[in-house]
Amino acid sequence: NSGGHIAHLGGAFAGYCFAAGLSKGIDITNWINKLIDGFLTLFNKTTYRRKRKPSMKVYHYTQKTQDYEYNANKKLQSDKVDKILDKLKKSGYESLTSEEKRILFDAGKE
Repeated sequence: NSGGHIAHLGGAFAGYCFAAGLSKGIDITNWINKLIDGFLTLFNKTTYRRKRKPSMKVYHYTQKTQDYEYNANKKLQSDKVDKILDKLKKSGYESLTSEEKRILFDAGKE
């Protein structure tokens, strides 16, 4: 049934768009929630008369710059260790400076 397959793919795409928007702090269901709340106030005025205040505040933010800096530092450290390991392979352990030995030791702990 091709219609059923297309419907499932459309639902998966809509779910992906909803989750992607929600992760950025965009609630695409806000308009339908307001519409339903307005409709319900017609029938039950006592419950929906006052605007409810959320019990908790949610902050949406990203840490892209911190992630970028972390990854850049890790790459720099990895390049240093690779360079020291190449020197170790060519010249032996005794040719390493105390700073290079410390860097290798610290990298081995991680």
